Amino acid sequence: MTVLTTFIKVIITLALTILMTKCAMNTWPIPVILRTDQGLLAYAWLLTLLDLEGIEEGEEMLIAISLCMGLATSTVVCALLTKGLRKIKHALTSRSTRQ
Repeated sequence: MTVLTTFIKVIITLALTILMTKCAMNTWPIPVILRTDQGLLAYAWLLTLLDLEGIEEGEEMLIAISLCMGLATSTVVCALLTKGLRKIKHALTSRSTRQ
C-alpha cells in the first residue's frame, strides 16, 4: 500500500467521521434520544457517573460519544469501500487482459 493510498484513506475516514458526528448531533439520534424520558435519565446518569457539571461538559460528553461512534463506523465503511473498489479494479483489469 502506498503512502498516497493511506493518506486518501485517512482523509476519507476523517471526513466521514465529521459528517456522521454532525448528523448525530443535529438530526438523529442525539436530539431524538434527549426528547424521551429514558434518554434524559440516561443523560443525567452519565453526567453523575462521570462527575460532570453544567451543560457545556454534558455537550462535550455527547460530542465525544458521537465522535467515537462516527470514527468506528467510518473506519468500517472505508475498509469495505476499499475492498469493493479493489474487487472492481481486479475485475476490470482481468476483463481487459482477456480481450
